[in-house]
Amino acid sequence: MISFSSPWVLISVLVMFAALAALMQLRLATVLGFYQQEEYDSKRFWRAWLRLPLIDFRASLALVLTVAVHAYFGGKGIWALWLYSAFLIWTRQREAKINASAKKKLNMTERAKRLYQLAALIMVIAAVPVVLSLSYIWVWLQLPPLALMAANAALGPLQRRVNQRYIEEAKTRLADYPGKTIAITGSFGKTTTKHILGHALENLDSVFFSPGSINTVLGHTRHIRERLKPQDTYFIAEMGAYGPGSIQRLCDFIRPQIGIITSVGAAHYERFKSLETVAKAKAELGFSVLEQRDGHVYLHDSLQDYDVYQDMKRQAPERVHFCGPREGSELRLTTVETTLEGTQITVEHNDASETYSLALLGEHNASNLVLVIALLRDQGFEPELINIALRAMPQIAHRLERRDLPGYTLLDDAYNSNPAGFASALHALDALGKQKGGRRILITPGMAELGAQHDEQHARIGAMVAECVDILLPVRPDRIAALVDAAKEQDCEILPMESFAEARSWIESQAQPNDVILIENDLPDLLESRRFL
Repeated sequence: MISFSSPWVLISVLVMFAALAALMQLRLATVLGFYQQEEYDSKRFWRAWLRLPLIDFRASLALVLTVAVHAYFGGKGIWALWLYSAFLIWTRQREAKINASAKKKLNMTERAKRLYQLAALIMVIAAVPVVLSLSYIWVWLQLPPLALMAANAALGPLQRRVNQRYIEEAKTRLADYPGKTIAITGSFGKTTTKHILGHALENLDSVFFSPGSINTVLGHTRHIRERLKPQDTYFIAEMGAYGPGSIQRLCDFIRPQIGIITSVGAAHYERFKSLETVAKAKAELGFSVLEQRDGHVYLHDSLQDYDVYQDMKRQAPERVHFCGPREGSELRLTTVETTLEGTQITVEHNDASETYSLALLGEHNASNLVLVIALLRDQGFEPELINIALRAMPQIAHRLERRDLPGYTLLDDAYNSNPAGFASALHALDALGKQKGGRRILITPGMAELGAQHDEQHARIGAMVAECVDILLPVRPDRIAALVDAAKEQDCEILPMESFAEARSWIESQAQPNDVILIENDLPDLLESRRFL
């Protein structure tokens, strides 16, 4: 119990509680930002909470010392409460600075506001014991994550009703939509393919496609309700898979008439455990499209290695199209030329050869490009017009985007974190670095969600790093020891970094003329952050 033996004691305690409340007000927003990154999924958030961990250490440890000092000095230890209040204020200011520099900041949507308000109420109710005894404060300091999960559970029925109302509105709009709906999925390449196809159709017809990498039901719901217009001839929807059934749920919602499946690979391997499971999950798009009377599916020909796609081809041989470099592909990719200005490919169709150019760096874009060309040809667009539309394609932000900055060249591949894209980006770094005669510098935290293949894939990439990179700045190198160890085998200078902010500071002070710097992947704060609470 706190004994208010004098007004001075009362004032000291009130100041401490005010400082504590101010810290918790910010702490709740801090933790909500992480919760939002996990899409309000409490199971995933619980794992992140333990991994980071989102447990208060500083204020709790300082509290233990404060209680000990106060008990030792008895009534004369009030000054310890003032020191603790000052420490709480400093902790809040420090956390505010960290939040301001976060790569993915809290988006205070209506849902986030409801969660925050209810969680704050839970925190206020839980504060009653704190008023009675200092020893309860350390428990209260750990409550924000639990309060948010409790608030989310309580608001679940309301949120589901709100979501369903919006989804039904989007379904109604789609049911009345007179244009063609195209869906794209794949372990990697789906977002880039969406942008290539979308920008080409902007020059050839009218199209709507969502920005960035929106690929969930709720993400599409918002854009369909707010932006899809009846006069759009095409609507392109990217589809992400978080497990078997994810793609099917999106197909039941959007009902695509045309599908593209770009790849099956190790991206998100952690969720699926095997490539066969990945293949079946992505195939849900193809089988859904084939339920449409005139539905057509375009598959990269590497997918022929999986029985599920062979079955798909047998089910509708005239409406399933394999495209790529293999013999017998419907649109066969025969040559790929990658330059520092973009990608040029040659394709064969019915013994006729055609050449197309795309102003995007990276040899991996040839696989995306051939699928887009096949679809556009089948939509009746002439090769000459397709080529003109592709040549007008702008760079895609953060997907091997080249920027010539004062003093050095930046290759920004922050949103492209799969093994194939990583390898292609390293080749681009190597070529551009040799052309400019400067140092080849790589900043990367590695790749995520590779599951059992984490070390194997990073070791393979590390061997390439050793050949293509002069200076490696691994962010959180403890995550990617296999990559770092493989890179050490060659004459590659390695400078470990604890965060992207530290790496950026190094670049600002150490970059030299003609350096080429590749940023490969930019993990969310959930994966990059260390304990700071």
